[in-house]
Amino acid sequence: MLSALVVIMEKAFHQVGEMIVAFTQLQELRYSLRSLERYAPWVRHVYLVTNGQIPYWLDLENPRLTVVTHDQIFLNLSHLPTFSSPAIESHIHRLVG
Repeated sequence: MLSALVVIMEKAFHQVGEMIVAFTQLQELRYSLRSLERYAPWVRHVYLVTNGQIPYWLDLENPRLTVVTHDQIFLNLSHLPTFSSPAIESHIHRLVG
């Protein structure tokens, strides 16, 4: 049981400016995509907006998934990188599809 908990609570680190930020990886994206596929079959296509980090397990060949990086939807690249949800959401309308 403890070894499973250690895998689930895996720590990841990334640098934002001069600050090192830690976050806990709980596999939320994996479970969200699986739930969509299983319980919401009417959702025909998913756009995954990311700063360029793509999980190793993600099937990039799936025709129902499009991975979009921030630099594809932000007009002013000097605003990147950003981890601000409101900033990212304000550019979602630029998704092609």
